[in-house]
Formats: sequence, structure tokens, C-alpha cells
Amino acid sequence: MNDQKQMITMTQDGELLKPSVELESPMHEGMYLPNVQYLEMKKVSNFGGARIRMAKRFWVGGGQARSHEEQMVADVGYLNISRKAIVFAGSTSTISLPLGKIIRVQPYTDGVGVYKEGRQKEYRFTWGKSIDMKLVNVAGDDGTVKPLNGKVI
Repeated sequence: MNDQKQMITMTQDGELLKPSVELESPMHEGMYLPNVQYLEMKKVSNFGGARIRMAKRFWVGGGQARSHEEQMVADVGYLNISRKAIVFAGSTSTISLPLGKIIRVQPYTDGVGVYKEGRQKEYRFTWGKSIDMKLVNVAGDDGTVKPLNGKVI
């Protein structure tokens, strides 16, 4: 994966924000975001206690097994947001979410969570500080370059 840094300029025209990007999308449409991480919830188990070997293949011990869910990076790739779909293409997985099937979008400071119809878990995409934005003609903004926020998406 290349270490390109993306710059997105969002211009307010009426009530909508129109993006213009420096890097062109491989799909030739929409907003292209490189170096995006796809996060998944994974179950992590921990065992606490002691075990003593009494004989070959025979152990005696006590303790507790505890498990919890943790967000882990499942893949890294690019995110393309168009008028038809949100597409993530990584090194091991490709996710296509048609806009008609999206029921909710959860903005984060460094990414966005997308909920699809018929699925309980969210698709979470983060880009950290690898993508910058500049807002033009937006009331209350100073026009400086800052990291891209999920609320803008």
C-alpha cells in the first residue's frame, strides 16, 4: 500500500457540500480515500490461573477463561464513495454497500461506521490522520487544512 496523503476540498454550494479530490478513484467516480483500515469486532479470550503437569498429557489446574470483543484491523485498502455505493477494496477483502441498502451511517472523528440492511454489526472504516480536508464557503469554518472528519462524509 502506498503512503500517499489525500487532500479533499469540500465546497458548500447551497445546502450541499461538493467534494473535489487530488487523487483519482480507480472506479473513475466519487470520493476516493486511500489507506483506509477496515475494522472488525473479534472475540479475544484470556485464561487466568495455574496448571501443573502431573503426567504425560495430564494437567491439573484451576482458573477462569474470560473473553471479550475487541476491534481489530481486518484489512487495509481504499474506500470509494459514489452516488451508487460505498466500496472498500483491500488486499484480502472487497465490500460493496449499495446506498439503497444502507440504513445508518455513524460518523467518527477519524472514520465512519456503516450499517447495512440485514446485518447487525457495523462496517467500520478509519483513515486516522492520513486524509486532510479544507472547507470552502462553509459558515463557521476558518478555512484551514485539518484531518478529515467522518461528519463531512
